[in-house]
Amino acid sequence: MQRCIRGCLSEPDSGHHVEQVDDGKAESRAENRWLGGVVTCDWEPSARFFSSDMIQPIFIPLLYLLSMELSYVADPSHPPSSSLIIHKDHPFNAEPPLPQLVEHYVTPEPTFFKRNHGPIPDIDKTKHRVEVKGLVATNLSLGVEELRSRFEKVDVVATLECAGNRRDHLDKVKKTKGVIWSAGAVGTAWWTGARLRDVLMAAGVRTDPRNRVQATWHVAFEGADECEEEKDKDVGKRGYGSSIPLEKAMDPLGDVLLAYEMNGKPLSRLHGYPIRVVVPGYIGARSVKWLARITIQAEESRAFFQQRDYKILPPFVTSDEEAAEYWDRVPSIGETNVQSVICEPASAEDVRPGMATVRGYAFSDLSIDGGQTWRCADLCQPSTGPRQWSWCLWQARVRLEKDSRLVCRAVDLAGNTQPEEPMWNYRGVMSNARFRIPDNKVPAQSYEKKGKKLTQTQPPVHIQAHLSDKKSGTKANF
Repeated sequence: MQRCIRGCLSEPDSGHHVEQVDDGKAESRAENRWLGGVVTCDWEPSARFFSSDMIQPIFIPLLYLLSMELSYVADPSHPPSSSLIIHKDHPFNAEPPLPQLVEHYVTPEPTFFKRNHGPIPDIDKTKHRVEVKGLVATNLSLGVEELRSRFEKVDVVATLECAGNRRDHLDKVKKTKGVIWSAGAVGTAWWTGARLRDVLMAAGVRTDPRNRVQATWHVAFEGADECEEEKDKDVGKRGYGSSIPLEKAMDPLGDVLLAYEMNGKPLSRLHGYPIRVVVPGYIGARSVKWLARITIQAEESRAFFQQRDYKILPPFVTSDEEAAEYWDRVPSIGETNVQSVICEPASAEDVRPGMATVRGYAFSDLSIDGGQTWRCADLCQPSTGPRQWSWCLWQARVRLEKDSRLVCRAVDLAGNTQPEEPMWNYRGVMSNARFRIPDNKVPAQSYEKKGKKLTQTQPPVHIQAHLSDKKSGTKANF
């Protein structure tokens, strides 16, 4: 084994460098860059080694590990000075610290959370095409510059939130599956691009509200990346796939974009260069990056991430084996839910006696006594401009005591609010219980003891929101 792989291999998600070994045989060795270090391979292994019974249990898995990591060598580098909290290096998944998240209404690109399911494709903009096909009158093949010149340039300010945002809160109730995000897997950007509706109309798509058959149609997206989960037995790895209802795509007020700019600059590779989908009001999983194909079809996408992920499984499902029975019986997640988070103070250690400014995101009111009494938070947002798809940053000036217990909750215009207790599910998605500092709430009695299945709690009765316009911003009064 020593003559085959001469180096120390780190775990794929550790982010540590590979340690180079120098044994004086450089002339018979090939070097491959991996994880910022060097994997050193001697290409003259002995026949005795290859005849060993150890080759399959050790050598083949190691080569698989190596091939998986080498597939990420072309990923863009990340500045050492970045303050992002990195959950995984490969694929790269990271979020900003919460106090940093609310410093800007429009999130700077370096601060915007990074969510990936595989290597970042390196796409030549001049050669890249977006194919439009399926239940259309005319197939289209559009280049990036054609999208810019042929279709109206539209700006949309929209918040994207990963469906797994705040998974760490559910993970404290019971083990979940997925990246253990804190509350920073969300961000707001100024997106620029062509309306998906305009592109579909150019392909001859028309909608008729009286057509009940068409009401079930979906617009399926596929990226130019390669995802292990999307592997097809006939064509190998495919790109990340997802879909949205045709009704959403064709809604004149739906603002679904084929975006080529983020915050006034071309998309970065990490955020979908050169073209990505932006679906305002939907979970981030539907905003497919590195867009390569659009298909109008009579049903949802059959992609893994539409059918075998991003679904709220019943609370008694606690394993992959149990989940298999329910994937086809549970609907895919579309629209986002009501959400609010306290970003500053960031933890119980930061709660000190005296006057303090509590800040966060969403449409919120605030309690400093664990929810016994509530006060309204001031909303901090632009007074003009489109913001129907974006978050509200909020703040409240309050007097804190040493034992203050901060809680925030949000209410939308329909009166929907956040549940008081976490609503656990195996995939840890759509976590939106009231955010608390300190996070010391004992799980509710509905989460029963060992040996019994979990039962789902019902959200509290909806609270009616009454809005009034104030000089300091719009306030929610209860």
